[in-house]
Amino acid sequence: MNNATHAKIVHEDATTKALGQCVESLQKTLFLTPLGWGLVVWLSYGYIPTRNITTWVLIFLIEWLISHGIIIYIKSSRLSNKKITAFLNLLSAADGIAWGAMVPLLFLYNQLVDSWLVVVLCGVAAINAPVYVTCMSAFRYFATGFWAFSVPPALQWGAEVFAASEFSIGFTVYLLILHYNLNVLSTKVILGIKLQLENNIFTRDLAESLERVEILANNDALTNLANRRSLNSMLINFQHKKDCGQANSCLIMLDIDFFKKINDVHGHAIGDKVLFHFGQRVQANLRSSDVLSRYGGEEFIAILPDADLEMALEIAERIRTDIQHHELISDPPISITVSIGVSKFEKNESTDDLIKRVDACLYMAKNNGRNQVWFNIEDAARQYYPSLERQGAVHQAGYGALPPGEPVQWQSTRQD
Repeated sequence: MNNATHAKIVHEDATTKALGQCVESLQKTLFLTPLGWGLVVWLSYGYIPTRNITTWVLIFLIEWLISHGIIIYIKSSRLSNKKITAFLNLLSAADGIAWGAMVPLLFLYNQLVDSWLVVVLCGVAAINAPVYVTCMSAFRYFATGFWAFSVPPALQWGAEVFAASEFSIGFTVYLLILHYNLNVLSTKVILGIKLQLENNIFTRDLAESLERVEILANNDALTNLANRRSLNSMLINFQHKKDCGQANSCLIMLDIDFFKKINDVHGHAIGDKVLFHFGQRVQANLRSSDVLSRYGGEEFIAILPDADLEMALEIAERIRTDIQHHELISDPPISITVSIGVSKFEKNESTDDLIKRVDACLYMAKNNGRNQVWFNIEDAARQYYPSLERQGAVHQAGYGALPPGEPVQWQSTRQD
């Protein structure tokens, strides 16, 4: 987003918020307006003809009801800022006219009452001014309507009546001073709204940036799976749960068979594509609670929370079978197999030792023909035979047959 677009968005949002505040303030003020009517009627009653008072109140009542209806319409409709401003200008002008109508209808009947009504006029202007602090155009319409229905009628009285010129000049100057001060305040308020919005946008962008950084820090850029850094943190967490006697968890390590050949024949771009689709394929065979990560190169590790060794072996075999029998990518057509090592978390064991044990199982799978699942039990690596297990011809531990040879120790190197 360029600076011009950003500034335009902030300006539009600030205008929307400012107009919303003005609408709310105007509605609250309208609810209090009848108190003003009561004050004027109380001051005028007995001194000014009832007909004039009634006429003024009826004019104001009609304006008051229409204004309420328009405000309800504004708040219930999704109007543009331009339309809202036009409605506010109209309402403000009508409100100013209704108050200004006091002069031609209620003045010149009693000098003392006239003096008090002038005070009321000035008070009304002062009380209404803050309502329009977030919409100066509305105040200008209010002041114009107020002035147009108070000062010109006063000028028609003539200089000999109630100091007409003094009232006209004084009230005009009063409105101009009020406008000037309100305009200064309005500029600061609008600026404050813009700064608040800028700060909100900055805070939101910062949060999004931090989230992206966290994703980049914890996810592998190619496969979008958890990376090794994130894996290490999760391993420590699950190992701590195991040490505290909580539910069993298992670890699965997967290695794509003959992956180097894919890079040599098809290039690294296709190799990267294979890695991505392999990760997606494996993820589809895991449970929603399982966490798959890219350990490095063509190696992947899955953490299986709340899974015993039997369940982990079933999941590993399901992955191996699915990878073997399905084409991974179609352009170019590439099918692969995967070698898998499985081990469960043991109490009071370092994560390094856990990785060594599952890596030893994967080593045996790679070096005994690939496309196999090997697991660790009783400090020995053994191959998993699901078909024999279904027939009941399994090792006494219940997971598979023990391959010939001594228990396998961790190997520092492994063939592809």
